Amino acid sequence: MKLAVERVVVVVVVVVVVVVVVVVVVVVVVVKVVVVVVVVVVVVVVVVVVVVVVVIRVFVVVVVVEEKSNDGDS
Repeated sequence: MKLAVERVVVVVVVVVVVVVVVVVVVVVVVVKVVVVVVVVVVVVVVVVVVVVVVVIRVFVVVVVVEEKSNDGDS
């Protein structure tokens, strides 16, 4: 279970990073404006924070579920 969750998290993080890099490159190539770069950086930071929060919540849920299943009546 932990390995599956870790793989999903790794895939999600890699996809997010690739998308962010592509967006940044496209924006920088198409419009070379400092303001746009600053906005993109802010968006990237927000996306990273959201991903980290989601990952932490997933791990907390998995840990809680595993603890409950380990402490179960079965």
